[in-house]
Amino acid sequence: MAHGADVRSLLFSPEGRWVAAAGQDGRAQVWGTAVGQSLAEVAHEGELSVLAFGPQERLLVTASFSEDDDQGLVRIWETARWRQVAQRSYDEPVREVAVSPDGRWVASASSLASANAKSGRVTVWEVESGETAVEEGFAGVVTSVVFSPDGRWLAAGSEDGTLQVWDAGSWEAVALAAHADAVSDVVFSPDGAWLASRCWGDAVEVWETAGWQRVARAEPPGRVDDVAFGPDGRRMLTVSGSRAQVWPLEVEDLVDEACRRLTRNLTQEEWMTHVPGEPYRATCPDLPGP
Repeated sequence: MAHGADVRSLLFSPEGRWVAAAGQDGRAQVWGTAVGQSLAEVAHEGELSVLAFGPQERLLVTASFSEDDDQGLVRIWETARWRQVAQRSYDEPVREVAVSPDGRWVASASSLASANAKSGRVTVWEVESGETAVEEGFAGVVTSVVFSPDGRWLAAGSEDGTLQVWDAGSWEAVALAAHADAVSDVVFSPDGAWLASRCWGDAVEVWETAGWQRVARAEPPGRVDDVAFGPDGRRMLTVSGSRAQVWPLEVEDLVDEACRRLTRNLTQEEWMTHVPGEPYRATCPDLPGP
């Protein structure tokens, strides 16, 4: 599958039937994955930066920017006939886009450059009407914007260390957190129970979406290059350089992992040190007591 220009973004459609590539020359090409046949080509002014598919592969969203005037453009294509059905222009480059699971909303992250600093903006608009639901600025460039799998939440992370979450029903901000380092990525677990925010430093913060409390902090050795959740959402994977690590998130999984590594249960004194205030019990029933 040859594009003919430098490819800036590449992704599979949700059902895996297609693969789309965004080129530096403003063209997005789509191929069928079965035999690699070309299905469609759509074009933009400027340089394509990112792609996103809508639900059931009904929509393709393409975003571009122009280096000459720092303008951005988002176009939406229905995939039945590969024709454009909506578009929105921006006064700044668009770097990230996301489509709600029901295909109703498009969220974009754009960057604003001045003489001395860069900032960012998250914009959410309705595909059918073009009506704006959210337009919020950040003190740093917005690095990631993503809907939860059930469409209930929208989350965004910024270089200024901000993590912000909106309720996608009312579009009210429901969570706001400040990280010590820039937030480079935000990822929901497949079941929507967890949200991970990856920092440019060496940590990943994990948030429980039920009450938006931080429940864990993973600190792999070295800079964290990527983070993902397992299919059941019970484990998180981090990649740091050449090291990949798996982190259990459920208490039962942590206990099971501990019991696989121990040779005996804790003593009374050890229990009081590590689990103060809880009645003593043999945590690993298959292991001998102290």
